[in-house]
Amino acid sequence: MFGDMMGKLQEAQRKMEETKERLKTISMVEESSNGKVKITITADRQIKDIHIDDSLLEDAEELSDNLVLTLNKAIEKATAVNESEMQGAASGMMNMPGMDQLFGRQTDAYLYRKRDRLDPINPRFTHFNRQQLPDPSQLLHKLIQGDRATLSRCLTLVESKKEEHRLIAEELIHQALPYSAKSLRIGITGVPGVGKSTFIEAFGEHLISKGHKVAVLAVDPSSTKSRGSILGDKTRMQELSQNESAFIRPSPSAGSLGGVARKTRESILLCEAAGYDVVLVETVGVGQSETTVKSMVDFFVLLMLAGAGDELQGIKRGIMEMADLLLINKADGENQQAVKRAIGEYKRALHLFPPNNNEWIPRVNSISALEKKGIDEAWEVMLEFERQQKTKGYFENNRKEQALQWFRDSLIVQLLEYIDRDENLKKSLEELEEMVKTHQLEPHLAVQRFLKKIWPADS
Repeated sequence: MFGDMMGKLQEAQRKMEETKERLKTISMVEESSNGKVKITITADRQIKDIHIDDSLLEDAEELSDNLVLTLNKAIEKATAVNESEMQGAASGMMNMPGMDQLFGRQTDAYLYRKRDRLDPINPRFTHFNRQQLPDPSQLLHKLIQGDRATLSRCLTLVESKKEEHRLIAEELIHQALPYSAKSLRIGITGVPGVGKSTFIEAFGEHLISKGHKVAVLAVDPSSTKSRGSILGDKTRMQELSQNESAFIRPSPSAGSLGGVARKTRESILLCEAAGYDVVLVETVGVGQSETTVKSMVDFFVLLMLAGAGDELQGIKRGIMEMADLLLINKADGENQQAVKRAIGEYKRALHLFPPNNNEWIPRVNSISALEKKGIDEAWEVMLEFERQQKTKGYFENNRKEQALQWFRDSLIVQLLEYIDRDENLKKSLEELEEMVKTHQLEPHLAVQRFLKKIWPADS
C-alpha cells in the first residue's frame, strides 16, 4: 500500500508540473482605457509583447501612466487565471482514483447532496434532514454582489468543523478563486496595549474615505484553558464595524501559532470575492511567532510604542526582520520627543539586519491613531511598496510561494485529520507520544513506526 501511495503522490506531482507548463502557453491581452497600450501576458505572468501607440511617445508622463496601469491590470488578470488553474490542479489531485481511500473520505464536494442517513433496521427508510444545506453556487452569486450577510455565512462554513459544512466550503472556495487575488493583503501585529484596534479603525476609515472597501480579519487572543476569546474586536472598533464599506470578522485563535486562525487564508479569498480590495489581518501579538501571518499577506506592519524604557528590549529580532513598516504609535502629547528618539533607534537597528530579497528597505514612521495623524503617510508607504514590488515582479512571486505554502499546510492538516478520525491510529499515536515523552523512543524512530502503521509494507 505504501508503494501505491507513493505512486499516487508522484502522479499528483507530475500533474501539478504539467499545469505549470500549460500556464506558460495560455496568453491574454490587456488594453489601456484609451486603446494606446496593449500588453500580451501569459498565465504564468511572463510578458510576451508590449504595443505602444506612437502618439504616446511624445508625452513621457502619459506613457508612464498608461503603461503602469495596463501592466498592473494584465498581471492581476494573469494572477487570477494562475491561481484558479493551480487550485484546480490541487483539487484534481485530491479527486484522483484511490485518493479517497488514502485519506479515508469521499473527496467529491457534491456528495453532501446525495448523502442520506439509512436506518439500520429498515434500509428503505431515510431520515428527513430538517436543515437544508446551502448550495455553493447560490452562495457565490450573492457573495460576489458584496452581500455582507452572505460573507458572514460563508466564513462560518469555512470555520465549521462539521464534515458537511467543510465539503460545501471547499467547493465554495474553489468557485470563488477566479474572483479573488485582487486586494492588497496587510498583516498587522504588535504587543498588547500598543493600540492595534485603534489604529485599524482609524486606518480603515481613512481607506474608506478614499473609496476602498476594507475587510478586517481580527484574530482574538484566546484563553489557553478554555480556548475562548478574551475580547471581541467588534467591541473595540464600533465606528468601523457600522460602516457599510467595512467588514470585521473576529475569530478565536484557540492558541494557534502566532495567533492566526487556521482558516484565515480561505477567509481572505472569500473577502476578496465579496469585493473588498484591502484586507487587514490583525494577529494576537503576544510574543508568539508571526511567521504564519507573514506567509499569507503582501505587506507586514509592526506597531511599536515609545517611552517605555529600552526601545529594543524584548523585541524579537525575527519579527522586526519580517516587518515592511514599523509604526511608532501614540505620537501625541508629551510622548512626541520619546517617539523621535525611538524612530532613530529603530532605524539604526534595521540597518544591522541583512537586506530583504525583494529589495524593499523597511520604513519607520510615527503615527497617532487616537488623533489620526500619520495615517495617510503610512498608507502612501504601502502603496509605494505595492508599486515597486509589482514593477519588479516580486509581488507575484510572493503570491506564488504563498499558494504553494498553503498547499503544503493543507496537506499536513488533512493528514492529521485523517489520523484523528481513525481510532486505532489515534491510539497508536498517543502511545508513541508517551514513549517519546518518557525517553523510551527517539522521535525520528517513533515517526518511522507510526508511518508503518499507516502504510504497512506489502506482504
